[in-house]
Formats: sequence, C-alpha cells, structure tokens
Amino acid sequence: METTFSTEFTSSHAKVSKVTSTNKAAAIWDYLEENRFGMTPVFLVFAACLGGFAAAVTIKYSLVMLSIVGLTTGIVEVLLIAVAPMRVIFWFVVLAMLVDLFVFIF
Repeated sequence: METTFSTEFTSSHAKVSKVTSTNKAAAIWDYLEENRFGMTPVFLVFAACLGGFAAAVTIKYSLVMLSIVGLTTGIVEVLLIAVAPMRVIFWFVVLAMLVDLFVFIF
C-alpha cells in the first residue's frame, strides 16, 4: 500500500497573507509577537535572575529597595503568565532590569 502526501493546498476560499511592517519599530514588535514562545523564556530568565541577585544585594540595606525590586520582577512574571502583549512585557522587562542595575550601581 503506497501513500503519498502532498504539501500543496489550493482553495478558492482561503488566502494566507503575511503583514509586513514598513516601520522598524513596528517590525520589532511584530517579531516579538510572532516569536512569543521563544522570547518568553528569555525575558523570564533575564528578569528573574537579575531580580534575584538584586534582591540578595538589597536585603541587607533596605526593605523599601527590596520591595521595589520584588515588585518590578513580580510584575514581569505576572505579565508573562497572563500572556500580555509583548510590547508591554518588553517595557516592563526593561524597567525591571534598570531597577536591578540601579541597585547594583548604588
């Protein structure tokens, strides 16, 4: 018994179109949305690891700084779990990393 598979699909009702952006910023957001399942672990690792190190540094100095670091890291993790738009997640990851770097510098 011989089975053949065809990779072609023709239909008069279905059209596949890919939206391309002319703006570079829009192209980046489209790329992040398209590759959501690949970028989610990257964002999670950056936010969680830097947040953990920053929390370890701030625990001996100030409870307020520890709360800020925990809040920014926690918001990123909640947004990732809630499948928020990648634009929002990206900016919160940037904010969390800036807070963590601020803790490391000062």
